[in-house]
Amino acid sequence: MHPLVIELTGKKTPRIGLEGKFSIDHAAAVAIIDGAAGEKQFSDAKVRDPQTVALREKVNPIVDPSIRPEQVDMTMTLKDGRKLHKFIQHAIGSTEVPMTNKQLEKKFSDLAGGILTADQTRALIDKCWHVEQLDSAAEIAVAATKR
Repeated sequence: MHPLVIELTGKKTPRIGLEGKFSIDHAAAVAIIDGAAGEKQFSDAKVRDPQTVALREKVNPIVDPSIRPEQVDMTMTLKDGRKLHKFIQHAIGSTEVPMTNKQLEKKFSDLAGGILTADQTRALIDKCWHVEQLDSAAEIAVAATKR
């Protein structure tokens, strides 16, 4: 990985969900276990989950200055010795591969979950997509308020 990744996310043993967001080891482990690394995967419970902890301890990030910040080069060794390798030239969210509207909406919905209802979240998303049609941008702030 790029040196900056380990500098920003080098926390080996997160104890709470927030610390998990600064752990490439945790992010890799939950992505393998859950097939996702969204808001739910960075909860206190998930950071302490024994299966997550066990896999996280097997993650071995290696710094490579030739890797660009938006690249991923990952090799996973399975119990039977097989190696799986994946190289991603441009990660989702990079300038070259921006998130789609659907991906943005999913991420926002995941972040708003537990704070706003699904209907409130949908209404807020719709207001954001059509901000130019609102009488006032304050409508967005009102829609974002938990009722």
